[in-house]
Amino acid sequence: MVVTLNPGAPMDGERDLYASWGLTVPGCVSENQAKLLMAHCTKQYVAPGRGADTVFHRKITTFARASLWVLGHRDAVSADGWIDNCWFTDIFKCSTRAESAPRIPKAAFAACRPHLEAELAAFAPRVLLAFGATAAREVASLRNQQHSPAIFTLPFPVNAGLAAVTDTKHDALFHQIALLAGVGWTEQIHREFAAYRAALLARYFP
Repeated sequence: MVVTLNPGAPMDGERDLYASWGLTVPGCVSENQAKLLMAHCTKQYVAPGRGADTVFHRKITTFARASLWVLGHRDAVSADGWIDNCWFTDIFKCSTRAESAPRIPKAAFAACRPHLEAELAAFAPRVLLAFGATAAREVASLRNQQHSPAIFTLPFPVNAGLAAVTDTKHDALFHQIALLAGVGWTEQIHREFAAYRAALLARYFP
């Protein structure tokens, strides 16, 4: 599971897209509307564009896929099925009017907390990657809960805060995930994983 704080303003065209589904109308969201929104959000990770708006998605995807590889999901870099083994979520489940530094009250985080806990219960992840200080703070209390996943914290994935997935400074992170999975970190595994990380970077940041 990947947890972040990503409450920025909708990307170009998203408001009109949501309006075409009726999502701007107050009231309950239908099952069909929820499926449309899920498919749209998932596409940002499975098939992201190359613009600045998707740097966030592409960086996170490289770390999610590298973690899945270590956990035993050895999908080819060109495959799309990896998404079936990963769940992306935000600790604040809404958008904001401004992209930079929106002020979110503590009560808003608290209101979203039951949804995060429900997601954890539903998916029972083995590993949780928390990107950014705010996400790390909000999931810290999960460490004390029974059956909580292993939690790893990383910098927020934009504005050069997070080094590329190929950077050796991340080796310790992936070694720890390998220990959780019972993967023996042999020289061959290390070489194969290094090649996979390089291929991921080339795919998402050509």
